[in-house]
Amino acid sequence: MDPKIFSTYDIRGFYPDQWNKNDARLLGQAFGTLFAKRGIDSVYLGQDNRQSSPEISKNISEGLISTGRNVVNLGTIITPMIYFSWYHYHSPATMMITASHNPAEYNGIKSALKKNIIYGSQLQDLKKIIKNKNFIKKNQGKIKNKTIANEYINYITKKIRIKKPLKILIDTGNGTAGLFAKEVFEKVGCQTKVLFEKSDGSFPNHPPYPQKEEYYTKMKKELQDNNYNLGLAFDGDGDRIGVYTPEGKFIENDIVAAIFAKKVCQNHPGAKIVLNVSTTMAVLETIRANGGQPILWKTGFPLIIQKMQQEKAIFGGEISGHFFFADRYFGYDDAFYAALRLLEIISQESGINQLTEEVPQYHRTPEFRLKLPKGINKYQISEKIANEIKSEHPNAKVLDIDGVRFSFENSWGLIRPSNTEPLLSGRAEGKTKQDLEKIKTIINDKLNKYQFQQRI
Repeated sequence: MDPKIFSTYDIRGFYPDQWNKNDARLLGQAFGTLFAKRGIDSVYLGQDNRQSSPEISKNISEGLISTGRNVVNLGTIITPMIYFSWYHYHSPATMMITASHNPAEYNGIKSALKKNIIYGSQLQDLKKIIKNKNFIKKNQGKIKNKTIANEYINYITKKIRIKKPLKILIDTGNGTAGLFAKEVFEKVGCQTKVLFEKSDGSFPNHPPYPQKEEYYTKMKKELQDNNYNLGLAFDGDGDRIGVYTPEGKFIENDIVAAIFAKKVCQNHPGAKIVLNVSTTMAVLETIRANGGQPILWKTGFPLIIQKMQQEKAIFGGEISGHFFFADRYFGYDDAFYAALRLLEIISQESGINQLTEEVPQYHRTPEFRLKLPKGINKYQISEKIANEIKSEHPNAKVLDIDGVRFSFENSWGLIRPSNTEPLLSGRAEGKTKQDLEKIKTIINDKLNKYQFQQRI
């Protein structure tokens, strides 16, 4: 087992090169030991449609029952269904076998304990349990099968009100979302066509990765050639969404977040909205203009969920396409539910183009990703750059909870260490091109000083 499969938020790596079926069994034993120590008897287990998922599920289950845990197998589902089990079945512990938007050669595990995502130091504790082979051994647990899809679909659709017929085009990239998409959206009255709907974990047409526009050429052309109200793309396990206009143009997730946040704030004056530090000024200004309170927080879906709970926020968003509703839903990221909420807004107000035009349009970079020079530690260099920017720009407003976000009146920039890769990432935005260039110059000066090969 390659220790690199233990990332910040989940377990993920090439299968079977970095981890194999024997490692899956060990992971089942380790998770079972962790759950036993917390007094948890039953584990709800789901899987995506990757070709390796059934083998992994079988071996994880064997590991879990060897520690005396009982396994409730939910079968092939999307990740939001495993979250839904927290509330519908009161599942005390969950494990989802998925590698989300990664290519077919990957697989992994997302896990939770008592509605809290297992991440960070808890994942490192699991690694120690495996290294020391400190497994609990109990009388063999049992495995039973259970279905959840119908209950989930009924729940997320019954509260949605589509006021006029909508025609939508969906691309599920042969991922798990394709098993359920047509039923979900037809249930609320949408005329629905799904591209690459057939479940195929080898992803023969393109990886289900909504933020990679180059993968969605067929959907773009189909949108351009026909009269659709919206295009929707879903990732492999159904927790990320990508939105396209009727003309086939990708809508940045910041803009989608602003549309959601505006509606939430109108319905809930003073609402707190949690967003990751890469979020643009346009979203923050939209929230304030509609009486809401934006809260910038660390990047990572477990961290956003946790912060929303702490602040009693009723909406959250990440530019990676994760959206979290806690006003009429449970506060976790669910791409189907987010899409339904967007369709509801479109049907009740105006088309998607009008909604996007109402969001301030500024000049910004996409999220950039910078390879580290040899021998450079991402955390140390991020901290060093943060300290220098604070010193050199005392008039800047600095937020250093996750790298450094430095803001002026009409512009801002961000440099932060990636949580999942040996990279720095960031963004820059200005109300004018000149404002943007000012920020880019500050960042590029630092990249030049520390001998990065790339510039933004």
